[in-house]
Formats: sequence, C-alpha cells, structure tokens
Amino acid sequence: MPKNNSRNIKIRLMKQSDLGDVANLHQDVFSGFFLSSLGTEFLVAMYYYFLCMDNTLCLIAYWNKTIAGFAVGSINKTYIKKSAKIISNLPALIKIGFKILLSLKLKYYKQIYQKVKNYSKVANEYNTVFLRSIAVQKNSQNKGIGKLLLEKIESEAIKLKANKIKLTTDKIKNINVIKFYKKNSYSISKTVVQRGRRKLLLFEKNI
Repeated sequence: MPKNNSRNIKIRLMKQSDLGDVANLHQDVFSGFFLSSLGTEFLVAMYYYFLCMDNTLCLIAYWNKTIAGFAVGSINKTYIKKSAKIISNLPALIKIGFKILLSLKLKYYKQIYQKVKNYSKVANEYNTVFLRSIAVQKNSQNKGIGKLLLEKIESEAIKLKANKIKLTTDKIKNINVIKFYKKNSYSISKTVVQRGRRKLLLFEKNI
C-alpha cells in the first residue's frame, strides 16, 4: 500500500452521527444479505445498540473526506459490568426496539433468532473478540483501509485483555475476502453451516 494513502486514512471511534452513513455503507457492501433486507432503519438501530455497549469496539475509517469503512467487534469477558452508556440510552433503545419489532414481518423473527443462536455458538469463548462486521466502501477498496481497521481492532482488543479474535465469512464465491484474512494471519478453524445451508468459514487469530 502506498504510504501517501495510509497517511490520509484516519481510524477513529464511531459516533452516533455516523450511524446513517454506516447503515448505508452496510447496505451497499452487503446488498442481498439478510440484515440489509431489513432496511436502513433497522441497521441504524442495530449499530446504535452496539455503540451503547461497553463491551464493543466500533471504529470508522475516514478517507477522502468521507466514511470509507467501519468495523464492529464485541468482547466476551469473564465478567460483565453495568453499562452507564446502556442506562443513559435505555429510553431511546426501547423506543427504537419497539418501532423495529412492529415494522418487521413475522417471517423475519425466526431468521433473527437463528442468527443470534449461530452467533452464540462461535462467539462463546471468554476474553475473545468476535468481529461482527467489517466493511469498506466499494470505490475505496484496495487502499489498505480494511487492513488498518483490522489492525486497530486487534490493538484495541489487546487493551481489553483479549487474547483471540474470531470472525466468520462466506465460504462460497468469496475468494478475495478469504485471501485477505489469511494474508493478515487469520487461520480457518472450521466450517459453520447456517439454516438454509449457507456455509461460513470461522477464522481465528491469537493476539
């Protein structure tokens, strides 16, 4: 990656004012996926929830005067402390939650439940960060943004006393993404088959 590109890329913490751009970026990069099909409002609420948690890492990559990427990870610690952020944002979270629940079609509830169930199977190790989502704007790819986001997640995870990173990605028709994780020293742990026969690769890296 050219040095001038890396100097122009800024990695910072995600803010509430970023959520609209994050949701739009998610829909653009992950178009056709289940969560994207639930709409921008759902994605804003989902990322807002992550932002309110004490055990999450929410990062933004800023390049060329725009949000070019983001990454969200959560740590499963040996203890859970009461979150002042959750308490202060609880009324807003409840209001958004009810609004989303009322807007969703009945058929989606089962799929959301299955996703939560699958997540619990692969992200249940203590002191492990599970990378929930990482995305780079299509016209900003191949500039090292994804690598910088990944490195920042890893360095912040170490500060939280984590010793491992886990993530999943599609096994089929996903060669470039798989190569990206392997290039950054992630190794395949196993294949996870979701409901509907979607196959995911579980990657791990000790940090």
